[in-house]
Amino acid sequence: MKKIYKIIIFILVIILLTLIMTVFIMFKGAQKYEGKTLNLKYDNTWITTKQSNNSVSLTHKTGGRLDIKVEEIDNERINNSIEEFSSDIAYMIDQLDSSYKLISNSNDKITKQGYEGYKMLYENDNSEILVTIFRKDDSLITITYTAKSDNFDILLDSVNTIVYKMEVGRI
Repeated sequence: MKKIYKIIIFILVIILLTLIMTVFIMFKGAQKYEGKTLNLKYDNTWITTKQSNNSVSLTHKTGGRLDIKVEEIDNERINNSIEEFSSDIAYMIDQLDSSYKLISNSNDKITKQGYEGYKMLYENDNSEILVTIFRKDDSLITITYTAKSDNFDILLDSVNTIVYKMEVGRI
């Protein structure tokens, strides 16, 4: 009977050590970006490649790219709806590169703070782009995730987690 208790205790210690190591590895691999208007947390497969007061660009080791930009909405467009902003962006994408075709768009909650926004998915022969926009007060936040078609879905969960946990301040 004592032998069984020793085996059970040994197994529980192994499980506990495994959990502790897993948590340690997860926190060790986490990175932060803290800017004037943006705070992000992301894993160590992403690196910050460009940053300014109101924007940041992250690049994944597979080549995927995540660009986040916070812009103050000018007085002429302050009363525009999020749908009007999404139409403007769709028009710009079509003008810049007509090889991209709109696959889907949806109105959705974007961050854990519950901001309503728009997601637009585009693709061409070898890559995909997800453009996400939402509004906070007098700021428009534009998030562009670009990756080769082979990697797009693989990185999408990571991108969604970064965006969901993102904190946006005032400009």
